[in-house]
Amino acid sequence: MRVPRIVWLGLGHTCVVVGVVGVALPVMPGAPFLILAAICYARGSRRFFIRLVRHKRAGPSIRRWLRHRTIPLRAKLVAVGGMGVGAGVSAFAIPLWQGQLGMACVVGLAATYVLTRPSHAPAP
Repeated sequence: MRVPRIVWLGLGHTCVVVGVVGVALPVMPGAPFLILAAICYARGSRRFFIRLVRHKRAGPSIRRWLRHRTIPLRAKLVAVGGMGVGAGVSAFAIPLWQGQLGMACVVGLAATYVLTRPSHAPAP
C-alpha cells in the first residue's frame, strides 16, 4: 500500500513541531524528531526536505545522521546529560517506585543507544 504524500507531510510537520519543543525542553530530545521529519519529508516533499537539511542550525546534524549514522561527542554528552536531568526531575514527580524504575530503564536504553553510535564518519 502506498502512503499518500499528504500523510508524509503531516508526519513531517508534526515531527518538526515536536522536535522544536524537544530542543527547548531537557526532558525530551529534539534531534531524533527532526531526523524523523527529514525522513518523512524525503518521501513527501522535496522542498521541505531541502529546507530542513539546509537549515543553519539543525541541518548539519541531520545530514551527518542521514549520511553516516553518527552523533558527535558533544551532542552525545548534551543528550545523555539532558536525559539524566529529565529522569532526575521525573523521579520526584513519579510517586510509584515502579514508574521510577520504568523511567530509569527507558532512559538507560536511550542513553546506551546514543553512546554506542559512532562519533565520527568512517575514513574513506
